[in-house]
Amino acid sequence: MKTGAHTQWECKYHLILNPKYRKDIFKDQQIKEYAWNLLNEIAVEYEAEIEAMEISEEHVHMLIEIPPKIAVSRFIGILKSISGRELFKRFPGIKKRLWAGEFWKDGYMVKSVGSEITKESVIRYIAGHKKKAGGPAQLKLE
Repeated sequence: MKTGAHTQWECKYHLILNPKYRKDIFKDQQIKEYAWNLLNEIAVEYEAEIEAMEISEEHVHMLIEIPPKIAVSRFIGILKSISGRELFKRFPGIKKRLWAGEFWKDGYMVKSVGSEITKESVIRYIAGHKKKAGGPAQLKLE
């Protein structure tokens, strides 16, 4: 539980982001490592905390805690905007694969983590996703 001047909060979310056209952009290890560090830096800058993350070839899973002073949708917009811009700047060749000029798909999946879906079950899901070989892994969240 985190605290502020007059608040106590615990706002955790399971978040999935996909590159435009679900391209396997993160197959390249340099891009994957840069994205990993960049997403963590952005989270810290906005007082969010990524507790678990896995970057697959064509999507990103994370368990993230976002402070209640910023709307989840606004934070995700910031995360996608900054990371997309910086990834294009660092790896200009990506633009050839993503011809619309946007890095991320418009949508995302976000689910709050609470009593039914616990933090531990999301961490297990993300760890299991990392171990699954071949293709986009879709595991059952229990």
